[in-house]
Amino acid sequence: MKNRSVLQGICLLFFTITFLAGCSSMNKARTLYANGNNQDALDMAINHLSADKEESIRIDAINLLGRIGVEDNSQLKIKSAKALMPLLDDSTSFVKTTVIKNLGILKYEPASLNLIKISLSADEDTLEEIGAAIETIGSKAIDLLVRTYLAEKNSANQETYKKVILLAGSDASKKLKEMSQ
Repeated sequence: MKNRSVLQGICLLFFTITFLAGCSSMNKARTLYANGNNQDALDMAINHLSADKEESIRIDAINLLGRIGVEDNSQLKIKSAKALMPLLDDSTSFVKTTVIKNLGILKYEPASLNLIKISLSADEDTLEEIGAAIETIGSKAIDLLVRTYLAEKNSANQETYKKVILLAGSDASKKLKEMSQ
């Protein structure tokens, strides 16, 4: 029994050290960002996206990538967005919705097709983020969504795409009306 509690104590200590190291590193990344050293902050944030990191640290890194990309030149915007794209397949719903939100903030058009595809297996919260992201990305994403909806006539998928169109705002609804005539 004593060995078990010693082992539990060691495991807890290891977890705490690992968690604090990740937090400390993200604090450094935020400081670099605040001081205008966006490239180094971006690189540090990308290193914190892996699935073996604590979820809160990953969320923090995702949001930092969104802020860096939206405030900086197109090169860092593209690098931020490309780092986020693989996380659209993440098994953690909160990670996925945070990525979707930040891809929208970055107005990353190449994400549009992936967003439309994942809507078919998305829960309600994720669908809302997809709709908001498509609305923010703009007309090319909206056009793609509406064309996909129209191509799926009499399909089970059409209802999901219609839901996303409604969530994507009035421009998407207007585009659907325009393209349906």
